[in-house]
Amino acid sequence: ASQGRTILISSHILEEVETMAGRILLMVSGKLAASGDFRAIRAKLDEQAYQVRIVVDEPRRMASAIVALDDVDSVSFDDDGSIVVLSRKVATIQTTLPRMAQENGIRLTRMEPIDESLESLFEYIVER
Repeated sequence: ASQGRTILISSHILEEVETMAGRILLMVSGKLAASGDFRAIRAKLDEQAYQVRIVVDEPRRMASAIVALDDVDSVSFDDDGSIVVLSRKVATIQTTLPRMAQENGIRLTRMEPIDESLESLFEYIVER
């Protein structure tokens, strides 16, 4: 691929494909369901909320503040005490949550997407 050639890989092991491919074609029932860069395809699925996990030192207080945000679809707690936020406006959430934690004196130790994988993307497309 670095020599300007196209390599076609057909695989059901999506985790491996995700690490190797810059451009993907997703087939469902023998038909092309989506093509392009992984993140660009995910961005087009705006009806499917993004899932973001955050870990803070005061989860209940942070969750109370998050619930008040207009761009949040839902807030829940995972078994490990982390907060799971669902939102269709991931860019807004990515900037708002750290600022909100800082303004409220809450220590944010981790913030990560839960569903940002090729496998999750494929599941969303198949469900449509």
